[in-house]
This record gives sequence, structure tokens and C-alpha cells, in this order.
Amino acid sequence: MPADLNELVMNGFATLKREQFAQLEQGGGRHAAPMPVEQIIAEVVRARLELASSHLAVADALLLSGSFRGSISRFYYAAYHAVRSVVFAATRGDDFSQHGVISAHLPPELPDVAKIKTFVEDARLLRNQADYEPYPKSDAHWEQDARRLAAMTAEVCSTCNLYADQVLLGRGEVSMTTEGTDVGGR
Repeated sequence: MPADLNELVMNGFATLKREQFAQLEQGGGRHAAPMPVEQIIAEVVRARLELASSHLAVADALLLSGSFRGSISRFYYAAYHAVRSVVFAATRGDDFSQHGVISAHLPPELPDVAKIKTFVEDARLLRNQADYEPYPKSDAHWEQDARRLAAMTAEVCSTCNLYADQVLLGRGEVSMTTEGTDVGGR
């Protein structure tokens, strides 16, 4: 089913780099922005937080069903998209979306930034093991890691959600904790 035109346009904005947003703000570039850049950034951040929330819900369901290996992957992606939303909000662009570098670009004023940075890096490595390594075969082997990721991912998502809210409110944007986007609320 094709996405609606607004979603296609917003998806294009979701991957713009900082320099491209700066050109939009100055009225330059090939196309004019259909709304203020601050509103575009707020919408992209909200959409990424919703995606994080969706991954978190799936991860929780997988954990409850005993699919620990699969839950690790979804927990990582929930944290990744929450962190990506914060980096996007802070840097005003999608310049640092690569998995191996994103945590290095977390804003220093983010609460528990060092803890979150370490967690995202470790969760990525664990996700790679769970997704790509054939051993250990037993899903039960992954249970302790999955449960650890569950708790920390919820904390990361909540922190990122609150930070994005503060950053965007500081710029005069609307709250990101409206119904359906509070990824830390579990």
C-alpha cells in the first residue's frame, strides 16, 4: 500500500543533513519548505519517538513470549531510534544516523549521557550477536541479556523523550509527550 504524500515528503525531510536544513531556513536550495523548519524538525522527532515506542512494544511482547533473542534486536532498535531522535533534535539534521557513530553525537546536556552512550554501544554489539551468531542456539541463553535490555531501554526511551520535549519546547515547539508518543510510559 503506498504511503500518503505527506508521509513521503516528511520521510525526505527525516534524512536531511544539517546543511540542507540551514539552506531551507535561508530560503535557498531547490525547494521551499512547506512549513517552518522548526515544525519539520519537531514532526520528525515525534515520528522517530513513535517508531521507538513501536519497537519497544514489540520487544516487550517478544520478551513476554520467551523469544529472548528476537527481543534483543527490537530493544536495540527502540533505543537507537530514541537516541536518533535526540541527536536529530540537537544537531538539527540527520548527519549522524550510522549505528557505529550515533552515540558519539549525543548532546552533552542529555541526562546520564555517558550511561546512555555506553548502553547503546553495548546493545548494538549484543544485537549483532543475537541476530547473526548461530550459537548459542538456546533462546534461554539470551534471557538475562534481554531482561537487562528491557529495563535500560525503557529508561533510555524515557530520557530521550523528555529531552526532546525540553529542546523543542525551548525552541517554541509543541510538547512531544502527547498521547501515543510517550515512549517511556510503558
